[in-house]
Amino acid sequence: MKQVVQRYRDGQVELLEVPPPVLRRGQVLVRTLRSAVSVGTERTSLELGRMSLLQKARSRPDQVAKVLSTVKQRGVRETVRVVRDRLQAPSPLGYSSCGRILEVGPEVGGFSRGDLVACGGVGYANHAEVISVPMRLLAPVPDGVTPDEAAFTTIGAIAVWGARRAGAGLGDVVVVVGLGLVGLLTVQVLRASGARVVGVDLDPAKVELGRSMGAEAAVMTGAEAKAALSHLGAGAGADSVVVAAGSSDAGPVELAGEILRDRGRVVILGQTRVDLPWKVYYRKEAEVFFSRSYGPGRYDPQYEEKGVDYPAAYVRWTEQRNMQEFLRLVSTRDVLLQPLLTHRFSLNEAEKAYGDLLSPADGPVLGVLFTYESEGEFEQREGPIRSDSAGVATGNSSSPLHELGVGLIGAGNFARSMLVPFLRSAPEVTLRGVATKTGLTARDVALRQSFEFCTSSAEEVISDPKTAAVIISTRHDLHAALVEDGVRAGKLVFVEKPLCLTEDELESLLSVVARENGKVTVGFNRRFSPLVTELKRRLLPGVKSLHYSINAGALPEDSWYRDPGEGGGRVVGEICHFLDLVCFLSDERPVRIYGEAAGRPGEVSESVMINLSLSGGSAATIHYTSLGSSAYKKERVEVFGGGEAFCLENFQRLVYTREGRTRTVTKGRGDKGHRGEMMAFVRSALLGKEAIPFSDAVDATRATFSLMKSIRDRRPIEISDRMISPAEPTRFADGKDAKGLLLEGNGQSLSGGNP
Repeated sequence: MKQVVQRYRDGQVELLEVPPPVLRRGQVLVRTLRSAVSVGTERTSLELGRMSLLQKARSRPDQVAKVLSTVKQRGVRETVRVVRDRLQAPSPLGYSSCGRILEVGPEVGGFSRGDLVACGGVGYANHAEVISVPMRLLAPVPDGVTPDEAAFTTIGAIAVWGARRAGAGLGDVVVVVGLGLVGLLTVQVLRASGARVVGVDLDPAKVELGRSMGAEAAVMTGAEAKAALSHLGAGAGADSVVVAAGSSDAGPVELAGEILRDRGRVVILGQTRVDLPWKVYYRKEAEVFFSRSYGPGRYDPQYEEKGVDYPAAYVRWTEQRNMQEFLRLVSTRDVLLQPLLTHRFSLNEAEKAYGDLLSPADGPVLGVLFTYESEGEFEQREGPIRSDSAGVATGNSSSPLHELGVGLIGAGNFARSMLVPFLRSAPEVTLRGVATKTGLTARDVALRQSFEFCTSSAEEVISDPKTAAVIISTRHDLHAALVEDGVRAGKLVFVEKPLCLTEDELESLLSVVARENGKVTVGFNRRFSPLVTELKRRLLPGVKSLHYSINAGALPEDSWYRDPGEGGGRVVGEICHFLDLVCFLSDERPVRIYGEAAGRPGEVSESVMINLSLSGGSAATIHYTSLGSSAYKKERVEVFGGGEAFCLENFQRLVYTREGRTRTVTKGRGDKGHRGEMMAFVRSALLGKEAIPFSDAVDATRATFSLMKSIRDRRPIEISDRMISPAEPTRFADGKDAKGLLLEGNGQSLSGGNP
């Protein structure tokens, strides 16, 4: 299918052929008929993209801070690579459209195939032939409303919510500053609510449109606005002022303060600079409100992505209900859109359309529509999109004796930076297919990382006959099902941690792996760190005492990682890493665990103290915390045993003391073993084996579930016996087992040279 995208590197707009989305739970597939351009938002995005790197940095100091933080953690070279990757990646444009439903996903109610619907949401209602939209970002189009009109529903909902924030009712006088598309829609919505409206804009053509849209007065200056208010009997000032202008200076906000009555209300609707003139706003005791997009639910993944509605008794107007109300106003002709339609382009004219946005030839640019060639059924192309159709060389240039076709499911930042580059360095590997949630990302990754095809369907990667091994790097809630699918298809599977999120998922997965004799490797990369290899090599047999501290740092409140249903929380989603490493270093299984969480009762804590008893008599403590400073070292492992002491700091420095002598081994920037892990996986996969004994991964997974119970019940928990037979060490053709592979040649090319 075709989709319009922008390159953030230079602002270039392109129309690309990308894989169509697949149907997902809680969403519907929609065949787009019309999509509206949000002129202000998309023009700003284009202008930002065309800035130099220095100008971009000055405009986004928050992003500069993130880059500097990444430099500290990962070094300059890796940071440059990540930044370059972000700049080159294409971004979808558009968030307001209309189309017909092709398919309805599970858990979606109130919609049927063939319904005409208005669609909203950044990342969902893009300028694309087919889109997948969550049900809370859909609104049925009533009779009498055309697709042209319905395409503006999301933009109209912004105006509806801005008008609600103004708190205006019958007879209230409201000034709308800025008569662009959203401002003119706000004028009409306010008029429909019974308010008396004055419009202000510097463009005489927009001022005239304001009058025709129902403003009782429309003017160009502050003095004229004061005169108009006096004429309407509001000489003391406006009851409310809605700032719908986009401005790099504080002029619109200053004007709002001047024309506002005592204890009036100012609503910031447009993207404008907000430097409040303190004296004016203080003396009037003005109320200042921001209007967040199109209403309650915006930016809430529980509402938008998972479909959890807010009860009307508590939240009367959600973003979906605002969309519905805008459509009602259009159907009753209280809001007129046809006079605002200034430009219409076919999707194939996208580049011309955005050129006109930046350099309009004549008159104001207000309502801009993309039209789509066919309004019939969408004919999905046969199979995935081939990368070589775009003239990009695929695969590795060498011809190794043994070849491994590898597919990738999920291609987020981690997979692109920490997995794929190392796979590409192995001559034995042919990168076959890549599947991501959006076809746009899949296409970009395929072209830049030399995969042979791209798709939005995990099934197409798994079913590919030339793919022998599948790497799963999706969000955690998808891991278990995808592992089972891969095993059933006879693929060698590598899955990023965690293996699964629940005990039920684990039991089902174990059953499938046992029945199909599946080979599954879990991404416990720290085992493969060069300094962990050095530490393991020097350890003497016998009982050990281990202490592992992790200064993990806090996650944002809305991080998917913290969601028990999607990320599993940090215990299941991340602490499994550290449980696995202490078991690996001790060569023992976990048998008993006790955890205490730091925090007040009822709080969700991300700081845990763990005591772990191991099968051979060794014991470990793990201190995982989100309360520390990011400037402090992140990980520290101490191992005591046999009269020796070892301290591993951030995988950069290993200090060990034996017989009164202390030695130090350093490794520059910390190497957490991702490269060695991928090399070991490739070598194991070529022999039809797993790089880490699956039983070890199961032990670590069970330990996390037991830890959750221990924290909840405040008592030690016995970790249940493994339900699979202990695996024999994986042995390679040269007689070395997996442990031997770790201790020798870590990071070397599988063909003998340097990758």
